[in-house]
Amino acid sequence: MNGIPEVIREGETGFLVPPEDPAALAAALARVVAAPDAAARLAARGRGLVEQRHPWPVVAPAYLALSAEVAGVRRAAEAA
Repeated sequence: MNGIPEVIREGETGFLVPPEDPAALAAALARVVAAPDAAARLAARGRGLVEQRHPWPVVAPAYLALSAEVAGVRRAAEAA
């Protein structure tokens, strides 16, 4: 399983800010607003990384299996 720092690579696929640090978040957002072309490149790199690591033909069946599992658990709980 991937964590946020494995997908968001500082300055490559986005910006990481410490939790509960509104000043750092504001600074990161200001960078994005000030340079929309650079922000678009970050977003494209991030999307490419996610698509490479989690291709839809692999992810979709996993989501379907999880949905079926959750539905089965709910049905079993309702029947009890």
